[in-house]
Amino acid sequence: MRDTIIHEVTGLVVPPGNPEALANVIIKALKNPDLRFRMGREARIRVAEMFDWGIIAQKYAGVYKINLRLQ
Repeated sequence: MRDTIIHEVTGLVVPPGNPEALANVIIKALKNPDLRFRMGREARIRVAEMFDWGIIAQKYAGVYKINLRLQ
């Protein structure tokens, strides 16, 4: 999740095993539609920039090129 979620930018992060913190961020999100909208927009942009199939294909191609040079 750390690759995609930036706290209060693309989502809300809570420590594992902390139900009180989870409840607090859920309440915060429910009470703040502007925050939800902004984080959703930012998350969509981040995912498109990082995980678009064209970008992933280029990364794989780069890995194969490096591996072929090492052989």
